[in-house]
Amino acid sequence: MQRSLRVRLALYLQERRNFIGVGAIAFGMPCAIAELWMFGEYGGIGWWIFLVLLAIPAAWAWAYFMWAALEDDIRKIFARSAAQTKEGS
Repeated sequence: MQRSLRVRLALYLQERRNFIGVGAIAFGMPCAIAELWMFGEYGGIGWWIFLVLLAIPAAWAWAYFMWAALEDDIRKIFARSAAQTKEGS
């Protein structure tokens, strides 16, 4: 039985560690780019590195609190997707 992409994604993201990893990257990259774009002109390479390093804990905190807020919803989505896949087979 081949699982749909939605079910595989829900299965992967229902684990806390995976969700936080994906969420931190998905939020941290744009956050670091935005910080560099807005404040990068005020310093050199050291300042830029500081701004990027500042985005790392911010991204992790965002992902952690998103997991805390959405854990039940993520598990419900996976359960519904898995049930639809079983019915469709």
